[in-house]
Amino acid sequence: MPLIKYLKRTKPLIFILIGLGTILVIGICLGSIFPKDSMRNPILLKNRYYTFIMGVIIAPILETIIFQATPFYLVEKFVKIKKKLYVYLFLSPILFIHDFSLGYVITSYIVGWVFAFMYYVAYYRKENALKLVALIHFLNNLIAYSIHYLS
Repeated sequence: MPLIKYLKRTKPLIFILIGLGTILVIGICLGSIFPKDSMRNPILLKNRYYTFIMGVIIAPILETIIFQATPFYLVEKFVKIKKKLYVYLFLSPILFIHDFSLGYVITSYIVGWVFAFMYYVAYYRKENALKLVALIHFLNNLIAYSIHYLS
C-alpha cells in the first residue's frame, strides 16, 4: 500500500503532523455535520485543571495503551490469518468509541481508526509507536482543550 510505504519513510515530525492533520480535518468535517452540542465532550464540563490533566495528559497515554497497543499485540499474537491489519483496524476503533452522542460515536470511531492505522505504521517504522501515537493524541486533545477554554 503506497500510503503505508510513504509513512514508513517520513521523518517523525512529518509522521506526527500527518496524523494530527488527518484527525483535525475529520473533526472539522464531522463537527460541521453534527450539531455543536452533540459533539461536546462531557470532560470539558469539569474543572479546567482536571480537564487538562485527565483529557490532555493522562487520556492520550492510557487510551493509546488500551485502545491501540493492546489490541495490536493481541491481534498479532492470536489472529492466525494473513490480513491481521484488517482485523486490527476493525477492532481497535470499536474499542475506542466514546459514547457521548451519535455524532461523537461516529467521530470517535473514525478518529480511532486513524490512531490505529498510525500505530500500525509506527510499529513497523521501528520507532516507539506508543510515544508517536500518544503524542498525536496529546496534540489533538491540547488543541481541543485550547479552543474550548480560550474561545
